[in-house]
Amino acid sequence: MIELVPRMPRLFSARTLAVVVCVLFIRTPAQAADIPVETEGDYQRLLDAIRATEYTRQGYLEENANPRMIATVAGLWAFSERNPLATPEQLTAFVSDYDSALAAAVPTDATLVRSGSMLIALNTARVAPEGVLEGTNTRVGRRASALLGIELPGLESFEQSQQRMARFELAAAQRWINRTHTADALTSVLAGVDPSGQRVEGLAIAVVAYLESLGFSPMLGQVDPNQNEVN
Repeated sequence: MIELVPRMPRLFSARTLAVVVCVLFIRTPAQAADIPVETEGDYQRLLDAIRATEYTRQGYLEENANPRMIATVAGLWAFSERNPLATPEQLTAFVSDYDSALAAAVPTDATLVRSGSMLIALNTARVAPEGVLEGTNTRVGRRASALLGIELPGLESFEQSQQRMARFELAAAQRWINRTHTADALTSVLAGVDPSGQRVEGLAIAVVAYLESLGFSPMLGQVDPNQNEVN
């Protein structure tokens, strides 16, 4: 669950209470993220992130079910944690390279919609720390799996992964977006916060550009008048 870290208890009153109640309905994953709310600006960023997450979820459910997006966002979240000094340019480069690696991880299933493909891709996809990524830690698969609540240690090969995945009742593509861990990852990244609650410059910008490249409309910082149930 996303945990707020309030330090100005009398500043927002009913408005803050509403967003706290909204967030607390998300159940606790293996390791929750702390999103600090210290100022009016912090509150607005969190509200914008929650709204953008819901816009993205609606787009996924209605016309753009793509589990690879979820894996990539989790990977970016893990990358921001393992590389606290990463520049906005490196965040942008990583999310693009990692998405490509995930797309190539399972032949004939680039969007990872088939049962087991998500976990196989998270276990096998690799990004070389070259070019602008030189000096960064790009090995994020296990951490990304853990952040999504689907860590399965001990997978060593594509073939072994296929065999093990066949023994699991994995969620269908539609269900990935409704997992509480997915909501945590999307909301935190869109708020520009890593899994330990540290703000990361350029994180939100990188994920918005990535989501838009896949056809999603997070509209971070904006309000879609056609989605009254979200607004």
